[in-house]
Amino acid sequence: MSWLTINCQCGIATRIFTAFTPANVGKHFYKRSKPNFIIVLGCKCDYWKWVDDLLHPRVANLIHNLKKDKR
Repeated sequence: MSWLTINCQCGIATRIFTAFTPANVGKHFYKRSKPNFIIVLGCKCDYWKWVDDLLHPRVANLIHNLKKDKR
C-alpha cells in the first residue's frame, strides 16, 4: 500500500503508527513523532488522523469529476 505524506497543521511531517487499543487493533493512523522536539520548533498541535479517513488525491479528484459529470 502506498501511504500519503501528511503534515500536521504546523507543517511538521507525520508518521504512520498502528493502534493496539481493543477497539482499533491494527488500524493505522498518522501522528507526529518526537513531540518534545517538535514543541521546541514551535508546533504544539496534537494532530492525528486515521489513515482510512483520508482519500488519495487521485481518488478524491475522480469522485469529484464523477459527481460533476452526473449533473
